Amino acid sequence: MATFILVHGGNMSTDTWNRLTNRNTYPPGSHLGARYWEGTVAYLESHGHTVFAPVADNNTHEMVFGSALAGDYVLYRNDVRVDDPRERYSELCLYTISAGKTVMFSPLTGKVTGTQTESDKNAFFNIGAGDTARVAWYVAESVGIDRIMVLAPSTMSVLPISPNDSVYSLSIDGRNMAWQGSDKLFGKGTIYVATETEGVEGTAADSTPVPTKSPLPAIIALAAIGFCCAPAIRRRKD
Repeated sequence: MATFILVHGGNMSTDTWNRLTNRNTYPPGSHLGARYWEGTVAYLESHGHTVFAPVADNNTHEMVFGSALAGDYVLYRNDVRVDDPRERYSELCLYTISAGKTVMFSPLTGKVTGTQTESDKNAFFNIGAGDTARVAWYVAESVGIDRIMVLAPSTMSVLPISPNDSVYSLSIDGRNMAWQGSDKLFGKGTIYVATETEGVEGTAADSTPVPTKSPLPAIIALAAIGFCCAPAIRRRKD
């Protein structure tokens, strides 16, 4: 059986849906929101598949935004909007495919938590990447400065890495990783490579690895991470 992640990228009106399906399924003058996937979810689940999809009730709306796969595990960000009292926040979740279970983490510490603190709700983070054994996300420490968090789901151990610049387009492969970033706000992007030179998989969260960071020459970067747009790759930091 397969695992599906359905992302809601719009908010189709009920009038449009009824017109396209030639049925008056929903009352006119409204919007579907997460109900857009109701039929798809029902069909996939009836055939034994696992489905992640946006959900909503009269007050709370949720949407999966970003995911990374590591063997038996899926790390994903779940965005939540509450109408009353009005608030918006994101949840960091890990789904175990074989067990069919989901746990929630603090994006700041990487520790399993049942409920989020206000600091967790205010955290700005994005899902990074995964390899066969680990998944990663990156969270803002301050304006233009991000911290990479690498999780080994089999042991629930976390390695934090602070590259002292912004992070996006993250890739990991064992103890090696690459990302695009900048050490200046709105600066030109540079591709970095890093290797954990202290600590190994499964060490405690407070055993911080020391990343070795350097811009990739354009030809090496193309071979290493499959970029096909050479002008975006810098030979040196700006």
